[in-house]
Amino acid sequence: MAEGLLRQLGGSTFEVHSAGSKPNGYVSELAIDAMRGIGVDISAHRSKSVSEFEGQHFDIVIASGSGMGQAES
Repeated sequence: MAEGLLRQLGGSTFEVHSAGSKPNGYVSELAIDAMRGIGVDISAHRSKSVSEFEGQHFDIVIASGSGMGQAES
């Protein structure tokens, strides 16, 4: 959802990627419907793992979600 929204709002200003620590490979139909309701189409998106971006440099990283700021043991 965040990726779709920033792509919509930022246009070509930003290169946007979104990933998580435990992706399931698909985007929830509820999320697709919610974003469609505000004019953002994320139906072609998929959930991705942060490991897909390992070794890449990012100027800015925005973190969100449950458990953020908590160290894993």
